[in-house]
Amino acid sequence: MKISLLLCFLLVFSANAATKTDAKTLLIEIEWMGVQSVIARLNENQGSEWQYVMEQVGNGDSRWLDVASRLAPGTSGKLSASLSSAVALAIPRNAMVVLEIMTSKYAALSEEQICSLPFNTMTEPQLNQYVVDAIRALYKAPSGKACLDTIVNTVGQSNSFHKSH
Repeated sequence: MKISLLLCFLLVFSANAATKTDAKTLLIEIEWMGVQSVIARLNENQGSEWQYVMEQVGNGDSRWLDVASRLAPGTSGKLSASLSSAVALAIPRNAMVVLEIMTSKYAALSEEQICSLPFNTMTEPQLNQYVVDAIRALYKAPSGKACLDTIVNTVGQSNSFHKSH
């Protein structure tokens, strides 16, 4: 029985290797192979698969945010930072689920990381639009006040804010 399940999983995995991973398959992989093995696989070939997953997480789909919450325990350093950035990008699109997966248990999912504007590739106009959109989304979320406060405090401490005010 276990062998047939393993063969079935390997078939799905090998068929999926030629195409982009979907959230459901990735969750199964994490369960079967463990988070560290999945993260290692995602980072093969210059991390193109990891980048794809981070883009999907950033789009705010609940399934991909679930994937983010399952990947978090296996991340550190740059991977943790990229996961935090992807989850933060999802705030304007799905603040409720982002708030649900935030936890101080893992650095990548901590309020401090996600709500402190962890972006280094946005232009100032993009960042300004993100802040407006995130504030709107968090204002509507019953449990969004702490994240909202962190964003406002981060903006207030930024160099560009101090230069122009």
